[in-house]
Amino acid sequence: MGFVKPAGMVASAVAGASEQASVVKLGNPVKEERVYAIAAQAVAVRKQPDAGGPRTGEILRSGTTVTVVEALTGDDGRVYLRLAQDRGWLFDDAALYPEDPAVKLLRVGGISIAEEIDKAPAQRETPVARIHGSVEEHLPGCTTRACREHTFYLIQVIRGSKESVVDVAATEYEARLDRKDETRLGLRIEVHQNAGCLVVKEVIGGLAAQWNEDHPDVEIRPGDRIVEVNGIDGTPHDVHRLNEECKKRGVVALRMRRGTERPVMPGLRVTVRRAFGQLREGQKGDVVKVDDDGDSLIKFVGHGQQWVGRENYGCLGFEDIEGFYLKRYEDFKVLYQDLKRRVASGKCPMLASQPMPDFPEEETLGFRRFLSVMAMSTFMEEREAGLQRFLDGVLSRVPTLDSDPMLLQFFGADPVPRCGSALLQDFLRLRLDALVERIQRHRAERKQQARLQN
Repeated sequence: MGFVKPAGMVASAVAGASEQASVVKLGNPVKEERVYAIAAQAVAVRKQPDAGGPRTGEILRSGTTVTVVEALTGDDGRVYLRLAQDRGWLFDDAALYPEDPAVKLLRVGGISIAEEIDKAPAQRETPVARIHGSVEEHLPGCTTRACREHTFYLIQVIRGSKESVVDVAATEYEARLDRKDETRLGLRIEVHQNAGCLVVKEVIGGLAAQWNEDHPDVEIRPGDRIVEVNGIDGTPHDVHRLNEECKKRGVVALRMRRGTERPVMPGLRVTVRRAFGQLREGQKGDVVKVDDDGDSLIKFVGHGQQWVGRENYGCLGFEDIEGFYLKRYEDFKVLYQDLKRRVASGKCPMLASQPMPDFPEEETLGFRRFLSVMAMSTFMEEREAGLQRFLDGVLSRVPTLDSDPMLLQFFGADPVPRCGSALLQDFLRLRLDALVERIQRHRAERKQQARLQN
């Protein structure tokens, strides 16, 4: 590639390298669009994936960004990069020169993954979140009125040390509220049709507040789900019957499910707390897949993959250190307004110690967004930076994501916004899975480079 290193660091294989191709064994190609920035003083484009191969004559200067459409890992410790429009090849030599690489990865498929959050929760008291760019999804049947706009921001969240442990038990409890004198329940609830339940957004007094005072061991909390009312089970088809039943006079018997319990899902880290089968106490692994029955395929270190039935989950400890979400500007705005309202009413003292972080302005006509997409404006970049500052300002003041019910709802169990039909939400989940898979693949690639370096 012929890049320029500082004086005294120019490798002989690069400075004055032969234009004859050397033999480099290459791995399987990874075909995906990536954006790199030239980090060296200058880089020469090659005609083939070979550090000593012939040059095309094009020289790229420091700071230049290029689009890559294919990556090949060589046995020489470099990752060879094919430029778009058949311009030739560069290579990523970060494994050989970690302090002075020729190029630096900026984005994969529109998502920034050049810098990731340190995932060591034991050293972090508060959760952190980072926006890794955005994707445009114009979903069939999802009108502008329904979604406001079609920009979805990819957010990586790392939970703090106090909340990384996940309770996967389906803890349920019952609450009996007597409305014989038409006293209000005192619950602000939201209908979740796809889940077939009602979700408690806030306890605002009434019978619910009295219940909490009398039953502190089974108090109703924001985020808890109402799954049955007076013997009527909630389903996606008749969830509104639960809401109507809550409005009736007399005793309202609620079967509740804790909102802090999260389902087992791919990506959770696992530790064997109590030996069972061929697994030893202390073995660690990661959840790879969860089937429709709730059983998990777990990849254990030194043991390989094994299916574990949900009846054995009591022998395991789960950690949900990292999560990824797709959120729209509108979702951020709702969070901002809810938090601002709670601060004004004195219900969120943690955020009241300082002024609320500024929130980026709204684009109503879409003209600036159009110019930004056409690379004629920096509006979208400025908005993303503003949303990042807002998240930083909020999360730096709370010990856990469930410190406030609005934060718990924003970073809840569902990683995509409720936008249109269930089919559209499934589409967004598949889109999110693909984005996260890219990031995981990049991590594996970097680990391989590190092994070659060592």
